[in-house]
Amino acid sequence: MIAATALRLTTDGFRLPLLLLLLAGALAACGGDRAANEQQAAVLSEEEKHAMISEDPVSPGAPVKIAHSLVGTPVVGQPLAINLSLTSMRGVVPMAVEYRINDTSAMRFPEQQVRAATVSPDAATLEAIQQVTVIPQREGRLYLNVSVGVESDTGTSSTVMAIPIQVGSGPRSYEENGQLRTDANGQTVRALPASSN
Repeated sequence: MIAATALRLTTDGFRLPLLLLLLAGALAACGGDRAANEQQAAVLSEEEKHAMISEDPVSPGAPVKIAHSLVGTPVVGQPLAINLSLTSMRGVVPMAVEYRINDTSAMRFPEQQVRAATVSPDAATLEAIQQVTVIPQREGRLYLNVSVGVESDTGTSSTVMAIPIQVGSGPRSYEENGQLRTDANGQTVRALPASSN
C-alpha cells in the first residue's frame, strides 16, 4: 500500500506543479482585472460618481420616481398630510395615481380624500406635486400604498411604493395581511382578499 502511494506521488509529481502553475496564473489574471477596474473607477469625476449614487433610488425602467415628506408629526386620530413628488421618467405623459390603505383599522382616509386621480407632470420639471391626507387610528408603523401607472404603446407600467408612517412610540411590527391557509399540496400560503379596481 505504501509503495503504491509512493509510486502514485512520483507519477503525479509532474501534474502537481503544472496544476499549481495554472492556478497561480488564474489568480493573477483575476487580480489584474480588479486592479484595472479600480484604476478606471478612480478616473470618474465627482459629478459622475454622484450620478451613480442616487439618494432616491428608482428601479431601472420604472416610469415614475416617487418622493414623499410628512407634514407634521403623526398623531392618533389627527389628520396627517403627506406631500408627494411624482417625477415622470417617460416625459410629459398622464400618470394614474392611486392611494390604498391595507389595514383600515390602523389608518383611514378622511371622507373628502380622493383615492385615485390622473395627473400630468409639469413640462419643465416633469414633476407633479400631490398631497394626500390620512388619519392614523393607532400607534405603530403604518403604511400608505401609492401606485402610479403610465400608459405606453406596450401597455401600462407602474411604480408602487409603501410609505412608512411611524405613529407614536408603538412597535414597528410587520403588518400581516390575509389569512394563512394550507393548499392542496400541504404548503402554507397566505390568502389575500380580492380587490377590484
